Amino acid sequence: MKAPGTFTLTALVSLVWVAVAAGVAVAQEKVPPLKQQLVGSWTLVDVYFGWQDGRRTQPYGPNVKGRLVLDQNGLFGFQVIGANRPKFKSSNRREGTPEENATVVRMTESFFGTYSLNDADQTITLHLDRAMFPNWDGSDRKYRVVFQGGEMLTVGPPTPSATGSYIPNQLWKRPN
Repeated sequence: MKAPGTFTLTALVSLVWVAVAAGVAVAQEKVPPLKQQLVGSWTLVDVYFGWQDGRRTQPYGPNVKGRLVLDQNGLFGFQVIGANRPKFKSSNRREGTPEENATVVRMTESFFGTYSLNDADQTITLHLDRAMFPNWDGSDRKYRVVFQGGEMLTVGPPTPSATGSYIPNQLWKRPN
């Protein structure tokens, strides 16, 4: 008769088999490749900056609008436009006052180019061909990608400013 609490070889082998089977099941529940999850159109839900001091600001205000389009061939387009932009006095966009033009620049972000993905660290790098902000032409912007339910959060690179450094965050969803 065996002492209580001792395992037989059969019981031990059974436990090992169950553990291996559970590990195989978890391994089979792979996350799809990043490209498969990203390609297509995304509608902007929110943009906020996370500052070094813990503050969160909405640089484009509430009700911001935007679109991110990533195609199968590695091309992308990115636009963000604030909702509360005052109309120009002139009906000609090229005849804006310095104040009107400055507001448009502050409330708009747009760039396009190519992108590359890193499945291991769940990042997308946007290679900017052209940007509304000319200093970004030819630069790379690397974003961490986090999927939450049916939405995608892109967490951008730290960006210096006159009042400290911030991290841009954009929340996206698929268009209806």
